[in-house]
Amino acid sequence: MSLVCCAVLLVGCNREGNAPDPTATPSTAPSSPRGPLSVTNVPAPTTVIPDSGHTTATLQRLTQALRDHVVGTRSVPRDFEEFAAKSQVSFPPPPEGKKYAIRGQEVVLVNR
Repeated sequence: MSLVCCAVLLVGCNREGNAPDPTATPSTAPSSPRGPLSVTNVPAPTTVIPDSGHTTATLQRLTQALRDHVVGTRSVPRDFEEFAAKSQVSFPPPPEGKKYAIRGQEVVLVNR
């Protein structure tokens, strides 16, 4: 039995064309028929923050969306208005007489 295994190995080792040539330069992968996918071609998903009626929960969700936006874009918005314009986040309106603002790394409510 071991003689048969050795014979198979010897015959298999003499085959040409199956093993890659270690001295050959690697070829480039064929291009995709659909073209390269660029990050700028991918639409940003819209985040929807529902109006739960709980201001604290809404502020926590907005703060998380702000942090996700900063990580994704690697830029910190100047103010809440810039964040709202660039982040694709849909959120409920603030309570009467208040507006959203960014303080530190959190979204907070301030008086108008």
